[in-house]
Amino acid sequence: MSYNQFSFAVFLGIIGYTLFLWFVIRLCFSNILYKDKQLGKYFNIAFFLKIGAGIAFALMYEYIYQWMGDTFYYYSNSCHLSQTLWTSPSSYFKILFDLVDNTNIASVDTTFYNPLRYKGNASGLYNIHRFLSPFAILGLRNYYLMSVVANSFFFVLNFKVFLFILKQINVSDKYRRITFISFLCIPSALLFSSGLVKDSFCYTFSSLMVVYLYKLFFLRKISIGNIIKFLFCFYILYSLKPYLLFVFFGSFLLWWGFSLLHHVKNVVLRFAIFPTVMILLFVSLLYGSQFLGTLLGGKYSSIDSMVQSAAMSQYDLKQDYYQGQAFDIGEYSDIEGIISLSPLAIVAGLFRPFLWEARNMGMFFSGVENTIILFFTLYILFIIGPKYFIPLIKNNLFLSFCLLVSIMLSFSIGITTSNFGALVRFKIPLLPFLFYALLFIWKSYQIDRKELSKKSTSN
Repeated sequence: MSYNQFSFAVFLGIIGYTLFLWFVIRLCFSNILYKDKQLGKYFNIAFFLKIGAGIAFALMYEYIYQWMGDTFYYYSNSCHLSQTLWTSPSSYFKILFDLVDNTNIASVDTTFYNPLRYKGNASGLYNIHRFLSPFAILGLRNYYLMSVVANSFFFVLNFKVFLFILKQINVSDKYRRITFISFLCIPSALLFSSGLVKDSFCYTFSSLMVVYLYKLFFLRKISIGNIIKFLFCFYILYSLKPYLLFVFFGSFLLWWGFSLLHHVKNVVLRFAIFPTVMILLFVSLLYGSQFLGTLLGGKYSSIDSMVQSAAMSQYDLKQDYYQGQAFDIGEYSDIEGIISLSPLAIVAGLFRPFLWEARNMGMFFSGVENTIILFFTLYILFIIGPKYFIPLIKNNLFLSFCLLVSIMLSFSIGITTSNFGALVRFKIPLLPFLFYALLFIWKSYQIDRKELSKKSTSN
């Protein structure tokens, strides 16, 4: 693959691809966008932001990092795999759908890509090559054009999540703008979820999986279509970053359990069944974690193996070859050590890198966002106060879920990651939920203050 990916011809191709895909996708959403002009405006802004972020990511890696990093190798190998389609279509589809192993490798054309070279790799290289290969075909094996096609696909799914939250969860128009900002416009989330990397898939499919879990468990829309879509989201996360399944499933299960309690209006009855529900939730979480551990195997097969793997990952990311981007919250070797470091891990996952710790443009954007997150957190804790936000969180279960998944994911990232470069990328799945929760509390407080002010003025 050529290292020189950008040219004037490619620039014209980017414009042509972008306008064509914008037209096609907008046509698909035309019924919704025609009825709601504001949504049409949000659609245009979010689409071009997403495409722009993908181009910025590519330019950054080509001209600043000189293609140093995983993204170029993912791109290169997915292009090699895509070439198999033209020499042996049956071989390409066997690899794409993961139907190749030692027993049938002889029947597969491995001229351009040998799946057994990457299959079984713990980092999911084989899977990201497979998932990117259709975009390599549609993008003519050029990084920038692949980026436009891939990010158009991701945008469709991200916009569906945004629309679902507006319609099913956050029905008041007063919170429409903060929902738009949280799920479609966060700069570092946009940047690091728009490259040809695993994070782009994980960012998109983690939030999409929440949508289909909500449809299945809350709305009880148990259809073949919803089950297949949920399983597809599950498969993507399982193939690339399985730890996200523990975080999102655990958070969702608690959300669902507390929603059952919330529907019991009688306070005495709710108090009486509370212990039973808590026991059932604990048992469900325990057996659910064991099931996922058995399914995933390897380092996820037991708590001890997960602790050992986390400690090894943390140690590796602190080494000198990461060029000064390492940080240290302390060492651990058992579950007690992890518990003792959990406050520092959560702080690292939520608020670091701080602005003064930024070493490059990506870290700077994240540092600015973390400063905003820290400001809103302190404002909510000390200005708005627990008397206001605790009842609000208690009565808004999606808000509870957003905070829970943010804390759980920040803990899991903070305890295993000791490198700012990795931390900035790994934390992006929690950013929409965290920003939404903080902005929702702040917005609710502002609305209530205005209403209280109007009442006092009228009296």
